[in-house]
Amino acid sequence: MNEIATRASTRVVRRMRVEPRSRFVMITGVGPGIGKSTLAEGLAGRAAEFSCEVDLFGEEQIFTRPAFAEIGRAFRDRDEEGSRIFPSGEMLLDGYRRVIGEAGQRVIVFDWTCLGMISDLPWAEGRPDVLLAHAREVREVAHARQPVVVNLVADVEVAVARATAQRGSRWLRRYAHLAAMEGARSRVQLAAVAERIRQLPFESLELEAFRAGGWPIWEIDASPSAPDVLDAVVARLWRADA
Repeated sequence: MNEIATRASTRVVRRMRVEPRSRFVMITGVGPGIGKSTLAEGLAGRAAEFSCEVDLFGEEQIFTRPAFAEIGRAFRDRDEEGSRIFPSGEMLLDGYRRVIGEAGQRVIVFDWTCLGMISDLPWAEGRPDVLLAHAREVREVAHARQPVVVNLVADVEVAVARATAQRGSRWLRRYAHLAAMEGARSRVQLAAVAERIRQLPFESLELEAFRAGGWPIWEIDASPSAPDVLDAVVARLWRADA
């Protein structure tokens, strides 16, 4: 009888391990064009294969999603003196709580990250201590969903070339002009934009804060095709022992 019970228990454990779990997934990468939105949309499309649903939170929804309405207003509004108002850390935490509450059992996938959201705000820019504190706070808010950061890694020039193909030569010229104004030395537009991105401190500061804040970071090679990158993330997100 004990042996039968043990076998039955083992079968239950195995079933439990392969059941889809709700997760909290944030995606980052070396720069525009690396494939964050493409990956997020791909995960939403593949979820049904694993009896899951995805709540896809694209960057453009920051100003339209009801759970982030207060945050969107804070980005737009100005005070009586005409100065811009920005969302506070606590306001953002409340927004994440609302998103989680509305998601139910769906996997929440962001094509942006909580630290990318704040890294250029006045109260957080260049402040590793603030980034670390926020990383820890968001992780605590989402801890039941096993939060993870997916970091898409590739040569910066590959990302810029993809962004140019998607957004056009006008986008490249505009960012090459900004890069030149900020000291980029290359006269080749694509190389100048890549040079500027490499010099930005945000990515390294954000990743360091995520690591120190206890977030798992999945380093994914973004050089292959979009379907191959998607397969690599799907294998980690929905495999039994993820």
